[in-house]
Amino acid sequence: MTEDQLIVKWLRKDLEGHWPHPGPLDTWVFLVTEIGEVGDAMLRLGYGELEYLRNSQKDPDIKHELGDVYLMLCTLANHFDIDLSEALEERAAHFKEKYGQL
Repeated sequence: MTEDQLIVKWLRKDLEGHWPHPGPLDTWVFLVTEIGEVGDAMLRLGYGELEYLRNSQKDPDIKHELGDVYLMLCTLANHFDIDLSEALEERAAHFKEKYGQL
């Protein structure tokens, strides 16, 4: 488990009773929702061709939204006892083997 995953684990424990503890599937839904909010923030900042404002009251903050994505990704990994650093290293090795050194 990465240091970030431990931070999320203890944050959830500290906020027990004040913050829901979703199961793995609900956590995945929250993760996908947060990813959508990153896209929404980018659109409101003028990235892309769409003229779409889901919530013009909300200031677009990509750093905030990416933090939420990472928090939910760590939460999901924690559900399955997956170390994200190991997962990243394995996938990087896979792509290096598949495509060669870049």
